[in-house]
Formats: sequence, structure tokens, C-alpha cells
Amino acid sequence: MQRPRGDSLQPSETRREFTNDEATDFTAILTKIKPRTPDAGVQLYAPYSYDAATALIEGMKAADSTDPATYLPAMQKVDFKGVTGNIAFDAKGDIKEGGISLYRYADGKWEPLK
Repeated sequence: MQRPRGDSLQPSETRREFTNDEATDFTAILTKIKPRTPDAGVQLYAPYSYDAATALIEGMKAADSTDPATYLPAMQKVDFKGVTGNIAFDAKGDIKEGGISLYRYADGKWEPLK
């Protein structure tokens, strides 16, 4: 598996897209660990965990720090195409393109919750 290069993301460069090779590496990891856990089947949350770890790493690189007080504010700048889709955060720290949308019915129509 390729390890992320330390120079893959500069503080001024916040968008990163994974290559097909990196996606293949992720699949290879899952294939490699499956014989050790034959009853586990497909790990439903593994791709989300992979993207979450990658987001934290990219935030740390953008802030040039591993101190949460320093890198958490930099998470707003994280923006990359992950295994599960586009990963980016708003000013409140919520993911911009979440997998679930909540709506409420008000005044005779459905509207998304904000």
C-alpha cells in the first residue's frame, strides 16, 4: 500500500482527489484482511472510517500540526474526493454532502432541515 506523501497537500492547496490506484489499494487492504476475518463479510463502515481518517490527516497537514486545537479549525479547508464521495466541511464542522438528508413537512410542503 502506498503511504500518503508528506508533500501531497500544501496549506494553500486544499482539494485532493484519490487516484484509481489509491482506490485499488483500499480494495486490496480489505481483500487482504478478509481471510483473517472470514465471517465478517463486507465491512459496511470501513470506507467511511477510511475517509474519516484521511480527512483528519489532511486537516493536520493543512494546519502543519497534530495538536487538535490547531488542526480542528483547519478542517473547514479540507476538501477531497474520498472513497465514499466528496469530503468537505462547513463552518460548523458538518459534512457538506452528507449521505442522509432530513426533511420536515411544514406549510403543506417538504423542506430540508438546516
